[in-house]
Amino acid sequence: MSDLTAERTRIPFDYHGFSFDLLYPEIGPSYNALGLKLGINENGFVMASAAEAVSALVALLSIPLTDYYRDKTIHMLRTTGLWLDTACRFVPEKGMYIEDHPEIEKVTAENNSGRIIERFKDVKAEDLSKRFNEGEIGFVPLTNLEDEVTPIRVCGFARYPLVQTLFHEEAERLGDIASGLNGSAYVSVLRPANPVTKFPVINIRKDGGLQVRLFPYSGTVDGSAFAISRRE
Repeated sequence: MSDLTAERTRIPFDYHGFSFDLLYPEIGPSYNALGLKLGINENGFVMASAAEAVSALVALLSIPLTDYYRDKTIHMLRTTGLWLDTACRFVPEKGMYIEDHPEIEKVTAENNSGRIIERFKDVKAEDLSKRFNEGEIGFVPLTNLEDEVTPIRVCGFARYPLVQTLFHEEAERLGDIASGLNGSAYVSVLRPANPVTKFPVINIRKDGGLQVRLFPYSGTVDGSAFAISRRE
């Protein structure tokens, strides 16, 4: 991938008590989430995780004195959507393990194989409903994963198990973004029959509602990504 900083602006934003820069405009679109991630990494940046992307979206949507960034960001979410660097590893009869900034090699090696089960088989029951391992890995039990496109009242969006585990401390602000659109929100999981790794995409539906969907990392949806870097 060519130099990503050429003809791009750095937008400052804060996340989890640290200051970051967002390269604007976004990178992509591409049908390959891992290809975007690799190109971003090769340029010395990081592809934004689910929670980091929400912080960046809030910054773009609230830049004062101009609607330019807001309008462009809304257009991107309507036309392509935003890939998030948070792996969702589905294990049948158990649930979904969620990990921010997964290693590319592990994603490709584990995809569609029993290695996902092997990696997480020793996770303790008391850890299954909360983030663990220093906040980088989470779990959503199978009983909390609806196998359909689920409309959710915005007032309860941040407390929906998948949204809460994906976006953790930024879930409330994602709900605020949904409220600022048309006030509706949706989650689409479509549980697979076999172990598989998927990545989330945030987009705006044709009816104007905010939607979180899960897709295989390649060949299914044409999405963009945020390239970010933490300030020293």
